[in-house]
Amino acid sequence: QVGGLMPASNFSSIVGASDGSVVYAASMLTGIFRTEDHGQSWSTLRLNTTHMMSDVVLAPGDPRTLIVSSGGIPYRSRDAGNTWEQLPLGDLDPSDGYSEEVFGLGWAPYDAERVYGIVSGGRVYVSQDGGTTFEARAELAINLTHNPSYKGMNHFWRLLPEAEPGGTAVFTDGMSMWTSSDGELREWVPSFASPVESRTLLRDPLDPDHLLIGATDGVYSSPDAGQTWEKIDDFLPTVGAWSPDGGLVAFADADRLYLSSDSGATFTEKPFDFEMMPGLGLFADEAFLGWNNGIMRTTDDGTSWTDGSVGLVDGGMSVVTPHPVCPNRVIVGSRCTGGVYESVDWGSDYDHEPFFFHYVMGIHYDPRVADRIWVVSDDTVARSDDGGATWRTVLTQYHFPGFAVDPEHSETILLGSVA
Repeated sequence: QVGGLMPASNFSSIVGASDGSVVYAASMLTGIFRTEDHGQSWSTLRLNTTHMMSDVVLAPGDPRTLIVSSGGIPYRSRDAGNTWEQLPLGDLDPSDGYSEEVFGLGWAPYDAERVYGIVSGGRVYVSQDGGTTFEARAELAINLTHNPSYKGMNHFWRLLPEAEPGGTAVFTDGMSMWTSSDGELREWVPSFASPVESRTLLRDPLDPDHLLIGATDGVYSSPDAGQTWEKIDDFLPTVGAWSPDGGLVAFADADRLYLSSDSGATFTEKPFDFEMMPGLGLFADEAFLGWNNGIMRTTDDGTSWTDGSVGLVDGGMSVVTPHPVCPNRVIVGSRCTGGVYESVDWGSDYDHEPFFFHYVMGIHYDPRVADRIWVVSDDTVARSDDGGATWRTVLTQYHFPGFAVDPEHSETILLGSVA
């Protein structure tokens, strides 16, 4: 819960300095946040766009210099996110009809001037001046389709630059994987042909040829920078992270953490009792894990968790609806993946409803049944008959700006769609 405010959720990336002295958490909708006190509080970093925050990369040796992709547009900050400049990569309004949204970013760990970007059409770009200018190098056969384990278009990509000159760069769009070892990213070779969870692609800090990835049937390991793969476990993670010193690797799914202190040879399960939303960061003495109501923090490898959500606020409120009968009850809808929140004390505290909603366009109560609630989003009509405890999808289509319940016969509904 966050007093008086809707908590940010659905974190796509949690990265920071190796000692955790500065950490950034990027949310799919609500933008990017920074903590400099190990999660005791967070500050909102202002960007022109906060929609589809898909990637965050840090300059080698300088965690206060970072590049983010927000709404398919890359921005760079040299002062820990206090100010931003848009980079000349991608084109959301092209004259030739070829839209380029930046979903993959990488910063070569051995050279602060080498920045990589991969755009929605599959073009690979390289900057040799820290992101000020970019040159196209290759074009990959990107498959922008739905990943079956993610409710929506797969904008979560992972680009691992080569760890050293002459090394291998690795990239996945969630449906396929490629590697490049030519030093210029001009030549790419397919590596892993089946769908994967992009945010589980990890490189061993102590052995750059050693990779781990979570696929649809388990976790795989590669000893040779993606040339060959071997299945090592059956769990199905949605996010992963490797500690900067290489001593601990972690994966997470909806309700448990999987930890390995032997580079993935064996894993220990640590269940948790909150609903994980992808976003995991490992630092020197702590870990952060995104969840449905913010971020949780652990300093004992997941044995115990504390709420580290102070300052993490969903600023994308789109609709506020007080209940017509029940005193003190308010339901609030958010833009994009923020979803729906409920308060029973006139907005002093909010809890996140356990259902996926995209852009919430309307919240409606049944005038005759107090616990019946309708939520209309830009792609779904959903109904709850128990006050929001459970939901079911009634209709799926594109954009429903009009909705009305007949006050005399509440089983009769009028619904307007733009398509």
